[in-house]
Amino acid sequence: MALPCLLKSFPLLEKLYLKMPYQTGARRNELPAVQFHANLKEIEFGYFGYCWVEYASYLLRCATGLERMVISRHQKGYVGCGKWTSLTDPMGKKESHRIYIALLGKAASPNVKVIIHYDSGLSPGGFYLI
Repeated sequence: MALPCLLKSFPLLEKLYLKMPYQTGARRNELPAVQFHANLKEIEFGYFGYCWVEYASYLLRCATGLERMVISRHQKGYVGCGKWTSLTDPMGKKESHRIYIALLGKAASPNVKVIIHYDSGLSPGGFYLI
């Protein structure tokens, strides 16, 4: 993933939405040393699975001005003419708890709120807040 190149190419970027390809296998791509990004305020991961947790952790460490990170299996896509579509593949409480434990204490910003949505079997579901 060219995540570090993306951040370096857009130093004024404030909001980032990443639609992750869902995979069940572990990802072992090497991420470079942390390059700080002061302007990024909000990150949203769509269609997120545990295999992407190292990327979320990397972004938490890089984004020194980050205020909010949202992690869910919800994904949205632009279909044109100002219209968006959405799809939800519910994340279970067990997987969301693993993500919560893996990201706890990783943020460079003391003010960041990390929200991890999961399906609790109830409407609208539950979430973890770091």
